[in-house]
Amino acid sequence: MSAERLHKAKQQLIGMLIAMPVLYVLFKIILPTLPSNPMLKEAFWAKKVLADASYDLVLIGDSRVYRGIDPETLQTQANLKALNFGFSSGGLSPEIISIAARHLQLNGGKCMLIAVSPNALLKASQSNGHYHQIVDLPEADLFLQSKFYAPLSALHAYALSDFMKLRVGEQYFEDFKLNTGFVYSNHLPYDSAAALYQYRQQLSKNTIDTQVAYAFIDTLCSWQAKGFKIALTRIPTSFKMRQLEDQLTNAFVPRWLFAAQRKGLSVLTLPIGPFHSYDGSHLDGASAVKLSKVIGDSLSRIWPLQ
Repeated sequence: MSAERLHKAKQQLIGMLIAMPVLYVLFKIILPTLPSNPMLKEAFWAKKVLADASYDLVLIGDSRVYRGIDPETLQTQANLKALNFGFSSGGLSPEIISIAARHLQLNGGKCMLIAVSPNALLKASQSNGHYHQIVDLPEADLFLQSKFYAPLSALHAYALSDFMKLRVGEQYFEDFKLNTGFVYSNHLPYDSAAALYQYRQQLSKNTIDTQVAYAFIDTLCSWQAKGFKIALTRIPTSFKMRQLEDQLTNAFVPRWLFAAQRKGLSVLTLPIGPFHSYDGSHLDGASAVKLSKVIGDSLSRIWPLQ
C-alpha cells in the first residue's frame, strides 16, 4: 500500500471514529423511543441467565412473573434483594428450581417465591424451552448481548411497522429492567379478553401430569428441609381468565396449592380485584408494582426482615 493510500485510510478511520458518537447522539434525539426495543430485549434475557449469586430471593415462574413482580419494590417492602427469574412459558420443574437456586447467596435469605399457573404445570412447559434457548447461545453471543446491546440499542433499525403502529395508536410498551429481570409492561389498546382464546387452545390441547405436579411438591419440601425458604402464590389475572383456567383444569391449581400447604409450604393468597390486566393474562405495569407491594408486605410477615 502506498503512503498516500495509507494516509487516506487513516483519515477515513479517524472520520468514522468521530462520526459514530455524533450519529449516536442524533439517533437518540431525532428518532422516537421504541415502545419495545429488540436489542434491549436480548440484553435483558442475556443478563438474566448470566446473573450472579448475590440474591436473597428468586422469583420463579412464567411470563406472569417477569411482567408481574418488581424486585425493586420487593426490596423496599421486605428488605430482600430479589432476581426475577421468570421466563416465557416457564415450567415448574426440579431442574428450574436447581438453576434458580444457584443465584442465591449462601449467607443470604435463601428464599424462593414460586408462582403457580396451569401453564407452568403443563407437560409441554416442563422442558423450559425459553430458558434453554437463551442459555444455550454461544458464550460470545451472550457476552455481547449482556455488555453491549443496551448502550447500542438507540441504533436499532426502525421497521415501517413500528411507525404504522404508532400512527394507529397500537403500542406494546416494555420497559426492560436489565438488572432485576422485571418487565414493566403495557399494551394499547387495552383488551382484557385478548389472551382468552390462546389460553383456551393451549389448555385444551395440553394436559397437566398430576403425578409429576404432586411430586414437585415433594421436591420443594426437600429444598425447604435444606434450609431454603419457600413460598407459593398465584399471580392475579382477569376474572374471566381465572374462571377459564379453573374450568379447563378442574381447578387443579387451587387443589395443588392446598396440598402444598398441608405439607408445610407457605401459600400467599392474592386478590384479583385491585389489579388490571391489559390482555387478561398479564398485569399492566402499575398493577405489577401495586401487586409487588402486597407480596412484599406478605413476605415480610412470613419471613422476618433480613
